[in-house]
Amino acid sequence: MSIKIIMVLLLVCGWNIVHAQSSGEISQGNYFRSTQETYFNKTIKPWRYQFTPGIDSLGALGQIIFWRTEGILDPFAKAYWNPAIALTVYPQSSIEAVEALSRSIYAGSTCDSLNKGGSVFRIGQFVLLSHTSCVQCASAANIDYCKKIVQHILEAIPDKTNPDWKAILKQLVIDKARFK
Repeated sequence: MSIKIIMVLLLVCGWNIVHAQSSGEISQGNYFRSTQETYFNKTIKPWRYQFTPGIDSLGALGQIIFWRTEGILDPFAKAYWNPAIALTVYPQSSIEAVEALSRSIYAGSTCDSLNKGGSVFRIGQFVLLSHTSCVQCASAANIDYCKKIVQHILEAIPDKTNPDWKAILKQLVIDKARFK
């Protein structure tokens, strides 16, 4: 009896890992796993970022948080909320470890698919990972409000080839602020 339970658990875990590896939406080196509706409006005016250097994890350069300062009315929850996502910044040389960590985070998350962590964004010499198992991107109506906008913000950087992360930050098309 216990062997059957172990076999079932192994099959379920294996399926979750394969599913996490194969269900990603891939777009210009960025991927975030989402089969649900995504809200995308190129209006980036209400978005801000904060970078905190010195996060000590796999050689990370730091953490950047993107968030919307103006609340969005969620018609199901009948309340305002602010989408946000925190990304750990790594050098491109860490890509294999980051991708493995991404698969592990996604497979281990108990959040619904739009709020699962493990999303990866690539920008020039850098790779950004949503390190938390759950993010604050989806509304109660299952609409992702931040991953596509973050992708748009990163794609708007004119000189993506610059190997200096501080130079990349200076090119962001949104304002820097203190995350609240």
